[in-house]
Amino acid sequence: MVALLVAALTGLTGVFGSAAGTVETVSYSLTVLLLMIPTVTETLTRVPPSRPWVSSPDAPVFRVIYSLLFVLFLVGVTLQVRG
Repeated sequence: MVALLVAALTGLTGVFGSAAGTVETVSYSLTVLLLMIPTVTETLTRVPPSRPWVSSPDAPVFRVIYSLLFVLFLVGVTLQVRG
């Protein structure tokens, strides 16, 4: 919620001056990343219903998945800010 609030306020007020566009972009992208973490966890621990792909939210595979999501976040934000 904080990232979404920062993004919205930055877009409306331009409080960060010349960096307002960058802060807004990073904040909105961070919101997507933070939503992906529980989405991936819930999906992999519940699908398929008879035998989920991952048995527990504490499984070590999630550390790898979250790291990959973070790297994709960094690449995406870098491309957005540069463009």
